[in-house]
Amino acid sequence: MDGHPPAPRKSVLDKIGYGAGSIAFGVKDNGFGTLLILFYNQALGLPASTVGLAVMISLVVDAVMDPLIGHVSDNWRSRWGRRHPFMYASIIPTALGFYLLWNPPAALTHGQLFLYLVCLSIAVRFSISLFEIPSHSLVVELAEDYDERTSLLSYRQFFGWIAGLLLSIASFSIFLRPTAEYEVGTLNPQGYATYGLVGALIMIVAMLGSSLATHKHIKTFTPTPPSRGLNLFQTLREIFNAVSHRPYLIMVGATVFGAMAGGVASSMLVYFRLFFWGLTNDQISIIIAGNFASVAVGVFLAGRLSKWIGKKWGAAAMLVLSMTVNPSLYMLRVVDLLPANGSTSLLTVLILASFLNTVFTIVGSILSAAMMADVVEDAQARTGRKTPGLYFAANSFALQCVSGAGVIIATAIIDLAGFPVGAKPGQVPQETLNKLAIYEVPILVGLYICALMCVLIYPITRERHAQNLAAIARTAT
Repeated sequence: MDGHPPAPRKSVLDKIGYGAGSIAFGVKDNGFGTLLILFYNQALGLPASTVGLAVMISLVVDAVMDPLIGHVSDNWRSRWGRRHPFMYASIIPTALGFYLLWNPPAALTHGQLFLYLVCLSIAVRFSISLFEIPSHSLVVELAEDYDERTSLLSYRQFFGWIAGLLLSIASFSIFLRPTAEYEVGTLNPQGYATYGLVGALIMIVAMLGSSLATHKHIKTFTPTPPSRGLNLFQTLREIFNAVSHRPYLIMVGATVFGAMAGGVASSMLVYFRLFFWGLTNDQISIIIAGNFASVAVGVFLAGRLSKWIGKKWGAAAMLVLSMTVNPSLYMLRVVDLLPANGSTSLLTVLILASFLNTVFTIVGSILSAAMMADVVEDAQARTGRKTPGLYFAANSFALQCVSGAGVIIATAIIDLAGFPVGAKPGQVPQETLNKLAIYEVPILVGLYICALMCVLIYPITRERHAQNLAAIARTAT
């Protein structure tokens, strides 16, 4: 298309090289979505609402910067193409920022710690976006086929999830183990410091490896459009025209609402596991280990659903299923209809629930990302311009909502429930724990319903995608 030969089907090694780029985002998302509140609130003593405010500020900055990153990378010209200069440039800042986030200077006041968290959150979000948006956008260049894109994005989800799961297990099994000084391992700042160092090193290896692995394909990518000498006003107008495309707005809505629901769930999950369910670090690690099977099943199922019923209906089904698992379990515990905490029966139920919930999340994420990729050609067929970076900036922002808006809502729930700072498992009143569930469940269900309503009006089918590719080909010739 666009006057260049169609992209050849990619080998398994090509898909691995592309997919490995999501490892860094998986590491970052695990930290922001799972441990950030626990570290700054419980270990460092910063009020939960203050942590939420810091994250909200960084999220607002990110919302402004992501579209600009996407637009600039769409129009960048270099011998390394449009995407790779940004990918290479982001590696060291991302890793350094992530390390510093978990290693704040000692003896900071709450005000100083708040400013530190704001600055480091912005730095990490900006630098990871500088990699994630161009890297994610490569899928449009690497594959044009409706199902081949789903396959490539499945690899991306696979590596992102595997990275997050491995780091989660390491967190509770190694970094945050109880010590003589810290009876509750999750209150040990040194454990988080080690976690930050390991995460930063993984980021460097993954980002550099994926950048090098995809570098060889640059010569096959669509040539950068000729420079048009746009001024700032024209650039902003072009961004506005692109983001006002109806299918794009639909997918932004679906992805943001779905990501916010996932963000609330993941941010609160460690509180539920440690305090609501009374799990030990080893039991948490067992549950997380079971999710490796979820990744394999989810990656396999996403491609099959895309072929069987299409991306839209597959994504809709996953949203319906996602709003049933954890919310149901929380309310069953509130009314005391589940096995007692500490029992093998309860652990079995939680392992199964975690497995299913992760499968639904992975399949939904893969299909929604593939749906966003199809929006690129839908817009190109109507405007004549190919701007995947700009469109995937929205996807990046939505993913940031997992660890951004999710943290904001989660901190509000924690404060409203009156959850104590420096809490120890088994010593939090049951009434407080029940409030966590009672406040979270309606928020989760409401967000999932909003995402579902957006998905149901998504207009791009397999047939419309084929028509878009044909129209683009006619224009190019």
